[in-house]
Amino acid sequence: MPATDGSCETDVDADGTLPRALPSVRALLAILRRLGPSLRGGLGGSFTQIILLSALSGATAGLISLHNIMEAIVGQSRPMLGVLELIARVAPRDATVLITGETGTGKEAVAEALVQSSPRASAPFVVIDCSSLPHNLIESELFGHTKGSFTGAHADYRGAFERADGGTVFLDEIGELPIELQPKLLRVLERREVRRVGSERTRPIDVRVLAATNRVLASEVNERRFRQDLYYRLSVVNLHVPPLRERREDIPGLVEHFYNQLLAGAYGSHRCPPLSEILERLCGNDYTWPGNVRELRNAVERAFHIPDEDPVVAVRPASAPQPSSDGTAREGDAGALAVAVDLAVPFKVA
Repeated sequence: MPATDGSCETDVDADGTLPRALPSVRALLAILRRLGPSLRGGLGGSFTQIILLSALSGATAGLISLHNIMEAIVGQSRPMLGVLELIARVAPRDATVLITGETGTGKEAVAEALVQSSPRASAPFVVIDCSSLPHNLIESELFGHTKGSFTGAHADYRGAFERADGGTVFLDEIGELPIELQPKLLRVLERREVRRVGSERTRPIDVRVLAATNRVLASEVNERRFRQDLYYRLSVVNLHVPPLRERREDIPGLVEHFYNQLLAGAYGSHRCPPLSEILERLCGNDYTWPGNVRELRNAVERAFHIPDEDPVVAVRPASAPQPSSDGTAREGDAGALAVAVDLAVPFKVA
C-alpha cells in the first residue's frame, strides 16, 4: 500500500511488475534506490515489466519502458538514477537535448536510450561524429548536396537531416563543428528546413536533434569558438553524464555487464576467468578511471582474454613521464612505461 507520508511504499507483484500507476518518475526511482543491490547491473528478467509513468502538463501521458532505458545504461548510483529520471521525463518529448560529459562516460548510450524510449524509436536514427569528418565534407554530410555542386559531386546526396526525416539526428562531438557551419545548423534547428549544398530549394524536415560534447561549450562561447545562439538552441535540455569516479558504486555492475557480453561471445576452449576474479582485480583499488566507462570496458576485456596480466593500463598527459635529473625518463619507472596521451585531442581522433 502507498504510504501516506509520501515515501511511496508501493507494492511489487510476485512477477516483478508494478500493479498500478506511480505518481511520478521520481517515485519509481525512490523504489529503485530502496531495492538497491538486487538491481545491480540494470534491470532484467521479471523487472522488464516495470514502467515509468511520466506526468506531462499535469496529465498522465506516454508510458516509457524502463527496460529500454536500462538496456542502454547500466547504473544504480544516485547520480545515474538522476540521469535516468531526466531521460524518462524528456524522452517522450521532441525537445532538443545537449548531452555533456567527459570522454568515455557513455553519452552515445544516453542518446540511444532517449531514442529507444521515445515515440520515434522505430524511425531513422542517424549518428554524425563531427570530430571524425573532414571540414570540407561535413557540410555535405549534414545538409546534402546536388549533382555538380563541387568536384566529385557526381549525384544528388541526401544529408543526415534528410535521411533522418521522421526520426532523430545525433550530432556527436558537436563542439568540433567548424564555426563557419554553425549558422547553417542554427537555421536548420530554428526553421526545420534544410538546403543542400549547391541548391536554392529548401526542404522541410521533421527531426529531433540530440547533440553531445566533452567540451564545456559555455567556455567555448566565451572564447568565441562556439556561437552563443547555437549553444542556447542546443541546450534546451542539458543532460550531464557523470564521470565514473563520481559513481564508483556502479563499477561492479558495469564489470558484470561487460563480462556477460564477453562470455556470450566466447567460443572454443578459451578459458574464461571467473567473474569474481575480475571483480576483485578491478574493484579492489582506488583507481580513478580517467577514461571512464570506455576504459573500464577495455580493462574487463583485457582481464577476460589475458587473465595473467594487469588489466589496467595507466595513461598520463603528454607531459608524462616525469624526467630524471638528466632530462630523460628513468628506466624501470612506471611513468616511463605509461602511454602519453594528449588530453586536448578528442578521444575518437586520438
